[in-house]
Amino acid sequence: MRISTAITQFLIVIATLILAACSGSGGGANSGGSNTGASSSSSSSSSSSSSSSSSNSSSSSTSSSSSGGSSGSAVSLPSTIAAMDFVAAYDTDNANSGDCGNGPVDMQTSTDTQGAACTVGWTKAGEWLAYDVSVAVTQKMDIVFRVATNQNSRALKVQLNNKTLGVLNVSGTAFDEWQTVSLKDIEIPAGTHQLKLVWMTEAINVNTLSFTAHSAYGQTTNLWGSNGAEHDPSGVLSDWSYAGYHWGEEEPPVKSPTINVVTDHGATANDDSDDSAAFIAALAAANSGDVVYVPEGRFILTQVLSIPNGVVLQGAGSELTTLYIPTNLNEAMGIDPSFTGGFIEMKGSSSDGSKLSTITAAAARGSNQITVESVAGLTVGDWVQIQQTDVDGNFLLEALYAGYTAGLSDYSNLVNDAELEFFSRIINISGNTLTLERPLPITVSPNYMAELHSVSVAYGEVGFEGMTLEFPETTYPGHFNELGYNGIDMRAQHSWVRDVVVKNIDYGINLRGSHFVSILDFTVINTNDRSGHHGISVGSSTDCLIRGFDIQAELVHDLTVEWYAYGNVFTQGRGKSITLDHHRAAAYANLFTQIDLGEATRAWKTGGRSDRGYKTAVYSTFWNMTAEQPIDWPANDFGPRMVFMGLTMDGSHSSVLDWVVEDISADDIYPPNLWLSQREKRLGRQ
Repeated sequence: MRISTAITQFLIVIATLILAACSGSGGGANSGGSNTGASSSSSSSSSSSSSSSSSNSSSSSTSSSSSGGSSGSAVSLPSTIAAMDFVAAYDTDNANSGDCGNGPVDMQTSTDTQGAACTVGWTKAGEWLAYDVSVAVTQKMDIVFRVATNQNSRALKVQLNNKTLGVLNVSGTAFDEWQTVSLKDIEIPAGTHQLKLVWMTEAINVNTLSFTAHSAYGQTTNLWGSNGAEHDPSGVLSDWSYAGYHWGEEEPPVKSPTINVVTDHGATANDDSDDSAAFIAALAAANSGDVVYVPEGRFILTQVLSIPNGVVLQGAGSELTTLYIPTNLNEAMGIDPSFTGGFIEMKGSSSDGSKLSTITAAAARGSNQITVESVAGLTVGDWVQIQQTDVDGNFLLEALYAGYTAGLSDYSNLVNDAELEFFSRIINISGNTLTLERPLPITVSPNYMAELHSVSVAYGEVGFEGMTLEFPETTYPGHFNELGYNGIDMRAQHSWVRDVVVKNIDYGINLRGSHFVSILDFTVINTNDRSGHHGISVGSSTDCLIRGFDIQAELVHDLTVEWYAYGNVFTQGRGKSITLDHHRAAAYANLFTQIDLGEATRAWKTGGRSDRGYKTAVYSTFWNMTAEQPIDWPANDFGPRMVFMGLTMDGSHSSVLDWVVEDISADDIYPPNLWLSQREKRLGRQ
C-alpha cells in the first residue's frame, strides 16, 4: 500500500503505528518521486534448513528488539539493519503467521546464517516496512539486501523520504536459499531520513539491509563514460536530463488540502450511492492552486471528472482511497473509447504559443545555436519552442530515419504530416544567433518549415494522486472492441500523476500533446488474467518522465510511444511480461532504462499501421534492462540507429540500420540508470 500524499493523513497513520505495539503495525505506503538511481544485482547461497512457502528466516541477530520493531532512534549509516527492526509498517492482515514478534507483521525464526534472528515474510503486494536512518555527511552508498523467494519476477521498491531510489528484482530459488540483491551508487543526503521497503509483488522474505560505502564503478560505455565525459550530443545518445515536471529540476509538490469532497460537498464513502455530483461540484468550486481532497474510503463514480487548470485531485493514498467506476465510457458517454478518453480528464489546450520568428539556417543535431530572422521580443532566460513540419515531400522523415528510407516498404501516411516540437531556454543572444541551453535532438532546417514559437502553459500544475481507480471485473472483448474502462486522459504541461493504481482497465493512462509531465508510481492490475488495450501510452509528447511503473497484466500494449514522441523516459519499472510498443509514426530518441521486463516473451511486440514507417525512428535507447531469460533481438527492420547497452540478449542481430551495441551486462553497466546520471550531472549533483 502507498503512503498518503496528504501530510495530515500521513501523520495520523504514523502516530497510530507508533502507538500500536513495540513490533510495529499497519498504515499507508509509498508515493512517487525520485532521488537517485540504482541497479539490482544478485547472487545466491543455500542454507540447510527450510521454510514454508510464504515464510522467512534468519539466524544471528544484527539489531535490537527480538519481538520486531525498533527502539525509535535513527540508525547511523553505514551499518546493517535487521528487517525486523522497522519503526513503522503496513500489513494487509492482523495475524502474525510466524513465531517471531508479537505484532501483526509476519516474522519467523531465520535460516539465514548471515543474517538476523528473525525474518520478515508471508509478504503481500502493497505491504511496507519503514526505518529511520541518519547520515553525517552526504555520501554514495551501496545497499545490499538478504532476500529469499520461490517465485520468479519478484520486486521490492526502495524509497527514501517517499522518493523512489530503485527497484530490486528478485528471481526465485527457494525460501531457504538466501540471495543478496543490491542497489548501487545511491546518494544518501546528510541528515535523518525515513527509508521504506515496499513490496511490489508478494512472497519476498527479507532478513537484513546492509549499507556500505559505494564500491568501484562497474563497466562504463564508450557513449557516456562514468559521468558523461564521453558524451557527444551529436552522436547517437540523446540528452534526457530535462524529462519530467519542471524540466526534471524538482519533484512535483506535496500540497495540503483546501477543499474536501466529503465535508464540503457531501460525498459519502463506503455506501452504494453515486458520488459523481459531489466530485463535480468540488472541482467546479476549485480555483488554480486548490487541492481537492478525497479522504479514505470507497466512492462511486459514474461520470467523467475534469480537473481544472492548476488544481490537484488528491486521495489519502492508493491503498486508502478508491474511486469505483461501475460503468464504461461507451455507456456513460456514448463514445468510441478504443483510442481516447478517460474517467479522469487532465486536458487543456495545446502549448504552441505564438510564432516569434523563422529559423533561417540549418543547424545539426547536437548544436545549440540557431539563426533566426528576428530576435525582437526575445530575452535570455526565455523558454522557446522550435516547431518543424513537412509540407512538400518527405525531407523531415529523411532526418527521422537517418536516411534509411530507400528500403522502407511504406511510410505514406506520414508524408507531409510530420510535426516536431522541441523546448529549450535561451542562454545567449548575439545578433540573430540564439544559443540554447539544450542541444538540438534532430537537424533543424528551413527545409522543414522551422519556426520559433513562444511557450504557452495554458494547462499546467495539475495533479492526480493517491488513489485507486477500480473498474468491475469483466471479460476483455478484444483489440479495437474495447468498451472504455479507461483511467486517465492527459494533455498537460508541468503536471503529474503520482501513487495511482488502476484496476481492470482497457486503457491505463493516455498522454497526448503533453510536455514535462511526471508519471510516478503508476500500477496496472487486471484480475483473472484480463488483458486490455494500453497500459501507458505516450504520443505527440516530449520530455515526459514515467518512473516506478508496475504493469501486473499482459495487455496488448504495455508501454507505448508513437506520433513523433521525443525525449520521454521510462525508468525504474517492471511488469509481468513487458511490451516495449514502438507504435510507428516516427517516435524518436525515447529512453528505456533500468527496467525489469519480467518473462520477456514479447518485449518487441508492437502495433501501429504498416503505412506509418519503421516501428521506431532514430536514437531509441535501451539501457540496463533485465529479464527472467535472455531477451530476443527486435526484428532487423525495427528502426534505425537504435542503442542497446546493459542487456543480456539472445544470440546476435544482422540489422543493417546502424544499431549501436556494447556487450555489457545489466549487473555490470555503469551508470545503472542513464537518465538519472544525466540529470544529476546537469544539476551538479555528481
